[in-house]
Amino acid sequence: MYRAIIVDDEADVREGLQLLVNWQERGFRIVGEAANGAEALAYMPIWRPDFVITDIRMPVLDGLEYIRKVRRQFPEIAVVVMSAYGEFHYAQEAIQLGVLDFLLKPLTRQSLAQCMDKAKALLDERDQLRGRERAERQFIQEKWLQELCRGKLVKPDELKLIGDMLHCEDDECFQVLLLEMDDYERYVAECSESELDLKRFMIRNIAAEIGCKRGWLQTYEDSQERIGMLLRHDPRKRPELETLCSEIRDSLRRFVKISVSIGIGKPYRSWQSIRQSRHEALQALEYMLLEGKGGVFHYGQLERYYHSGDRPSAGQAPFNIDTIIRSLDDTDPVRLNRELDLFFEKIRTGAKTPELVRGLCLELIMGMVRLVREYDGDVSRIFGERLQEYETVFVKRSLDALRQRIGELSRRTAQYLSELRAARLPDVMQEVKAFIDEHYSDDISLKMISAHVYKNPAYLGQLFKATFGESFSQYVTRLRIEKAKELLRKDQLRVYEIAEKVGYVTLDTFYQRFKQMTGMNPTEYKHKISS
Repeated sequence: MYRAIIVDDEADVREGLQLLVNWQERGFRIVGEAANGAEALAYMPIWRPDFVITDIRMPVLDGLEYIRKVRRQFPEIAVVVMSAYGEFHYAQEAIQLGVLDFLLKPLTRQSLAQCMDKAKALLDERDQLRGRERAERQFIQEKWLQELCRGKLVKPDELKLIGDMLHCEDDECFQVLLLEMDDYERYVAECSESELDLKRFMIRNIAAEIGCKRGWLQTYEDSQERIGMLLRHDPRKRPELETLCSEIRDSLRRFVKISVSIGIGKPYRSWQSIRQSRHEALQALEYMLLEGKGGVFHYGQLERYYHSGDRPSAGQAPFNIDTIIRSLDDTDPVRLNRELDLFFEKIRTGAKTPELVRGLCLELIMGMVRLVREYDGDVSRIFGERLQEYETVFVKRSLDALRQRIGELSRRTAQYLSELRAARLPDVMQEVKAFIDEHYSDDISLKMISAHVYKNPAYLGQLFKATFGESFSQYVTRLRIEKAKELLRKDQLRVYEIAEKVGYVTLDTFYQRFKQMTGMNPTEYKHKISS
C-alpha cells in the first residue's frame, strides 16, 4: 500500500478527493493533507509519501515552488498537479518539473482513477528497480564478505572498500560467527534443493533479525551447510553475545524445527585477520564431536586445549586400536563390535580435543588399510580409489555418526579379509570338496579325509567351514539330500534303495535328515512332485 497526501488550500476539495474514489482499492492510503506547500513540506519527513496530488495556486507556498523543493529533497515521489481551466498556462512549467500528470478541476472519478493507476504503475516499477538494485548490492556485498572471511581480499583498496561498504570505522574490532545445520546430511538425502534453500533462508532471516538488534553487521552464506555472520565486537557485551547465540539457536529449534550448532571466533582489529576469526569459528564447531550437536562453542574458551602440551599420541594413549585390528584379522564380529564400543567409550572419556579424536580414528583406518595390503587385497574396494574414506574422519560431526561409519568400514574390511583368506587357501580344500562330491555315498568322515590330505581333522574342519561357509557334516548332509531328491524325481527306486545309494545305512536316519532339510519325509516329497 503506497502512502499518499493531498495538498490544496480548500478543505472541501481535500475532503472531496478522499471520497471521490476508493483509494485503498487502487493501492493507496492517505497519510496526510495540507492547506499549502509550506505546511506539506514541513510534514514530508513524517508522512514519507510515495504519491502527492497538489493544487498550484495556494497561499504561503504555491504548488510549483512546493514541487521544486520536493524534487530536490524527494526525487522519487510521484507528483500530480491539479489546476483550474484559467491556470492551464502553468502546465508547461509543471511538466518541466517532472510531474506525472496534470489534472483539470473539477476532477472526475474517472480522471482521478486513471491518474492513480498511472502513479501506481510508476511506483511499482520504481520498487521493482529498487528491489533489483538492492539484490545486486546484497549479492556483491555478500560475495566480498565471503572473500574477506576466507582471506582472499588482501589489497588495501579492497579492504577499504569493504569497510566503506559496511560503514565501519578503522579502529573497530570484528569477529566471525558460524551457524551450522546439525542435520545437513539428512536434509540433503530427504529434501529438494528448493527446500534446502528455504531452510538456509530461515536460518539467515532469524539470525539477522535477532542480530541486527545488537548492531551485528552482515550475514552471508559460508557454505552449503553454514551461515556466517560478521559481528562488531564489544568486550563489555560478551555475555550478551552468548545469550543472543542461544536465542538464535533456540528460536530456530522452536519456530522452524531446525537444529544448529554455533561456533564463535575471537575478535580482531584488522580486516586481514578476519580469516583467522573464521578459522577459529570452524575449529570451535569441531567440538560438537565431543560435546554433541546443538551447542554454542566459543573458541576463546576452547583454545587452551589446542595449545595444551599434554595431548597423548595415539600410541601413548590407552586406546585399543591393536586389539581392534586383531579382531578384524580373526574374523570375530562379536569381539570386533565389543572392541569398537570400548574404543569410542575411551574417546568419550579420555580425548580432550576433536583433533585427537580424528587422529585416533585415522590411525584405526590406516590399520585396516595395512591389514588389507598384507593380504595383497585391493584397498580401493573398501576405502575408495583415492582412499576417500579417510575423509569420513573429517566430515562426521558427532561421535555417534563416526562410530557408525567406522563400524561399517570395519565390518566390510572383516568380510573382505575373509574372502581374501579363502582365496589364499591351498588347493587342498578344493581337493577335499571334490573327494566328498565323489564319495558322499560312502561312510566318509573328517578323520578319513584328513588322512587322505595329510591334515589334522580339527584344523581341516575349521578350514572347511572358513572356506565354504558351512561345516563338513552340514555340507555332506545337504549334498546327500539333494542327490536323494534327484533320485526321487527321476528313478522308480524304493525309498530304502535311495537311502542306501546316498550313503545312509538306516532308513530312520535318512527319513530324519530328509525331513530336517525339506520339511517333509521322502514319501510325501515323492507324492508332491508326482501330483
